Amino acid sequence: MIDALENSHIYYPDQYSILIKNSSVTNSTSNEIANLVLLAISLNKNGCKKDNWELCYLCRWLDRCDLYTELAKLDGVTKVVRTHSPLGLQAIMYSPVGRDIVLGHRRMKDGDYFTPIETSLGDQLNREISLGNISAACMIPNLFEFNVMLARTELDIFKLSDCRLPAEEIEEESSPGIIPFLWFVSITVGIILFAWFFYQFIAKEDYEVDPDVEGIKVVKKSGG
Repeated sequence: MIDALENSHIYYPDQYSILIKNSSVTNSTSNEIANLVLLAISLNKNGCKKDNWELCYLCRWLDRCDLYTELAKLDGVTKVVRTHSPLGLQAIMYSPVGRDIVLGHRRMKDGDYFTPIETSLGDQLNREISLGNISAACMIPNLFEFNVMLARTELDIFKLSDCRLPAEEIEEESSPGIIPFLWFVSITVGIILFAWFFYQFIAKEDYEVDPDVEGIKVVKKSGG
């Protein structure tokens, strides 16, 4: 993949580059693909920097869809959005600037270089996009998808899920939290204290041991 981007940098320095894995499928026609690609590219040429992107994910998975903001519509339907945590390298369009950032020929927004790549390329892109060092957009729905017929592992199945829950929501759903636990402890302690009070100040006054009866016998003090 890096080699393909290097070739693009050498032979087509001012052109957009689209890298698509051969395990990809699409339900879109060639005209629909062309129109959506041109729509995304137009965002970088409309003079509005806040709409610019350096990478446009034509396929992504396990994204933070709750953070999306609209960038462009086609026929009244939102098609391109700002993304902050996409995963996957299935199909990505690189602007000339984005391509050169990934190759280490240009600095990111924080002034650092993307290279050297210390983890997988997909994970490192996700990290820098999440930190705001690389601007990214994505298509909704995905323009291309991973071919499920080629799935071999559990990780391949994850590629079919567009979105994921924020980490804090997962923690809230998987744990009852501290408040219910404190209520449980308070109620338990209250029951124990009530039982102790009843035994110490009420039960002892109502019952005593009769020493005149063979063995030990509990009799009621009042009422015969």
